[in-house]
Amino acid sequence: MRLLAEGIVGLALMLVAVFWAVLDAVHAMDLVEKSLPQKIAGWITPAHNLEIFVVGLLLIGVAWLEHRANSRRSNEKERSDHRGTDTPAPIDNNSDYAAPTAMASPHVEVKPEVSIAPTFNFHAFPPKEEPKLAPVTPHVVAQSGQPGSIQRAAPNMACIGVRVVPVSETGTGIWSDNLGRFEMQIAVAQAQQALIVQFTNAARSGSQNVGGPVKALLIYRSSGHEFRRIVGCWLDAKTDFAEFRVDETQELLVAVMRNDRAITVSKRRISVDLNGEGIETHQEPIPQITEGTVVVRLTDANNGDFLFQGEFRLELKPLNLKPLFEMPNRPRKPIPSE
Repeated sequence: MRLLAEGIVGLALMLVAVFWAVLDAVHAMDLVEKSLPQKIAGWITPAHNLEIFVVGLLLIGVAWLEHRANSRRSNEKERSDHRGTDTPAPIDNNSDYAAPTAMASPHVEVKPEVSIAPTFNFHAFPPKEEPKLAPVTPHVVAQSGQPGSIQRAAPNMACIGVRVVPVSETGTGIWSDNLGRFEMQIAVAQAQQALIVQFTNAARSGSQNVGGPVKALLIYRSSGHEFRRIVGCWLDAKTDFAEFRVDETQELLVAVMRNDRAITVSKRRISVDLNGEGIETHQEPIPQITEGTVVVRLTDANNGDFLFQGEFRLELKPLNLKPLFEMPNRPRKPIPSE
């Protein structure tokens, strides 16, 4: 209320000062001074009007500043009360709760702690009886090429044919007879043909048939003397062996005739970074011979088990390869009658 009164008094003084200033401006002050007592008329001179106006303005300013300060203190108090702890709610005397009249001794009830471990139920069933298979005899091969010495199953390798076909190097070190139009044009233009030996991993009745990686060693001879020994190149194979599944056929490259010059294609393993291995492919010309022989020896690429060995007669002009052993299912020539 005090602040409101100060504001009202200040506003009234300002209005009075303004009113006297207006009267003085219209030259009506003489009439007013004559109608008022002398003591009061002395305070309404233009100089006193300015003082009255300033006093009224100061009163209003002081009242406004005090009002701002009071409002700020009130807001801070409300915020501090809001951050304070909540006061407990009053207890309803009509409820079932009754305040104790005297402080009783505290009663602590100790309950035993019980920990429950997870339980897993396992049901044991009797093992299922597998159907018994008839015993089979694994195909074992001796170092001499006869069954009997190696007591583990091995691929049953057999030579089933030889042929002369156009070939081409379709990739880095990869030779193939499966040629497209472009590769066929190159093979024809370079008169590029190859001697191929076909092998199969033949299945056998009553024996355990297995597959495996097969590596080929080729030994070239002329006039009874060996002039080259290489690891053979299988068609469409990136590495130095061919993977034979049961009853699968793969083809081995024996010689390539290119521009009337015979070459051999071999594979060789080399060491590379980080203890790895790589495969290199080499092409070497065959010496100027008209006829020679080549021995093909097949072994298991994993353990070196002997799988096959056969010798062929090698003819370069014209290009030809003849086995010097009897191939399976090969028809015999009729014996001429005397």
